[in-house]
Amino acid sequence: MSESQYKAAFRQSLNQCHIGSTDVPHGTYEMVSKAFKAWEIRRGFRDEEGADSPQLVKPLRGVALRAKLAAESKRRVLAGESSKNAEKQAKKTTKKIKK
Repeated sequence: MSESQYKAAFRQSLNQCHIGSTDVPHGTYEMVSKAFKAWEIRRGFRDEEGADSPQLVKPLRGVALRAKLAAESKRRVLAGESSKNAEKQAKKTTKKIKK
């Protein structure tokens, strides 16, 4: 058997593609990553405080979103009721003082 049958059909030379350098200008990767982080914060996938942390904020969907909205609504209602009760207590104490 001849050795030419196992040789590659192309010759490797030290071209730019084999060295491994890129034609991308300096600072492009940082610019793209900075813009991507800003987009994630804008869309709500990342917190502004933890913009550099790898922990992503998952958007709530379905039952979890309903539970969160229900809890916020309940807090609002309870806060309103407590403020009304505080006003009533304030009125009662002022009436007692006037008598």
